[in-house]
Amino acid sequence: MVTLYHSLCGREARFLTLQGSRIYIVDTINAMSPFDWDQQNREHIAAHGVTPEEAEQVLLNDPIALEEEIRNGEWRQMYLGETGTHRILLVVTCEIDELIRVVTAWPAKERLRAFWRTQQKGRSHGK
Repeated sequence: MVTLYHSLCGREARFLTLQGSRIYIVDTINAMSPFDWDQQNREHIAAHGVTPEEAEQVLLNDPIALEEEIRNGEWRQMYLGETGTHRILLVVTCEIDELIRVVTAWPAKERLRAFWRTQQKGRSHGK
């Protein structure tokens, strides 16, 4: 996933992102989104102290893909990434009807935060 333009202004987020062969132009003012949210997944991540906006930010800010698994017949991917306010989170997703569904998300423990920082230093030196 590559973010070409990303500007966050509270709920008025606008971004252009390339994912595989698809380009999403997302404007949350108009509620267009490549994400699948409902009460169940919003409440689940809220119990871990994460907002939907934070989970989306992680997924759009060039996260590190950590693990893949098939669970209950559904392919899931775990990502490690950073929010716009520099919180480092783990986000687990699946794809439903070509939408990204956040299954769960939680703040990363210190070991993974350190790993994230190390990886970011490597990325910035490679540019």
